[in-house]
Amino acid sequence: MTTTRRALLLLACLPLALAFRCGGLRSIAVDFPGIDTLHDEPINASARVGTNFVVASVEVRVDGVDLVAALGLVAPFSGASGVVLIGSDPVLVSDFSFTATNPRRIDFVLTGLPSGDHVFEVEGMRNDGPLVADANAFQVVGGFSLALDALPAAGLPGGPRDAGSEGVLVNASLGQPFAAAPVGLADGGQLRAGFVEAAEAAIAGAQP
Repeated sequence: MTTTRRALLLLACLPLALAFRCGGLRSIAVDFPGIDTLHDEPINASARVGTNFVVASVEVRVDGVDLVAALGLVAPFSGASGVVLIGSDPVLVSDFSFTATNPRRIDFVLTGLPSGDHVFEVEGMRNDGPLVADANAFQVVGGFSLALDALPAAGLPGGPRDAGSEGVLVNASLGQPFAAAPVGLADGGQLRAGFVEAAEAAIAGAQP
């Protein structure tokens, strides 16, 4: 290969070499929580932002609330925490980090986010002007609700079950505390032995 051809080949490969050397993410990516996933709290969240974004323009939003602005932070930062009002609920943001690495990483933990549908979104302006955003919708559910969702229909009198903090079933109030903790659900969703007779009578609609 002649010197001239070698020089031309090097020039042709230079952009690729620079791209590889400077590599990394050139956009915004929300990694966790995943799209349409179910979670019990606390909620771990993470995202990545390319170094081709204006750091001061980046907003980290949960249900429309910018956590960076709400906590009065200036990136980069690490291990920040504080309470943010999301909707009408005070939510603890902890272990909040926005790194200066390539790509920049955003990580935090949410505690106190109410059950229901939520959106985690990161938006920022690229150095050349355009706004870019990525968002994932997810759902927060209670641990017991998540367990019930995985069980088949019970076929109990009064229709489907629904358990809450007051120990109430749909169309049937237990009315009395359990003498011992319930042993769980099995056999197609039927209640196993372990409930007191008064609770069984209340479920059936009879007087205990």
